[in-house]
Amino acid sequence: MVGTELNETSLQRAAQNGHSVIKGDSLDSLPDAEFDLIAAADVLEYVPESTLPDFSRDMSRLMKKGAVLVSRFPKGDSPPPDSYNMVIPRM
Repeated sequence: MVGTELNETSLQRAAQNGHSVIKGDSLDSLPDAEFDLIAAADVLEYVPESTLPDFSRDMSRLMKKGAVLVSRFPKGDSPPPDSYNMVIPRM
């Protein structure tokens, strides 16, 4: 399992629990077609609209054929925990 994180406290907590985490929000250092599953919980709402096409291409690039992207994001102005959940397979 590999993750990316910007928050220093979350980075330290992940390392303490034995997870491999890359500091930052760039996916450039991750290899092509490496992952069977990508989980993006509460991420998409923070990706600037102008960079969504590049972000989507990166997600596709990272996924093996047959891999799945699982995402959760808020449902408009609804209070948490109201959210959408999405599962997208890569064909």
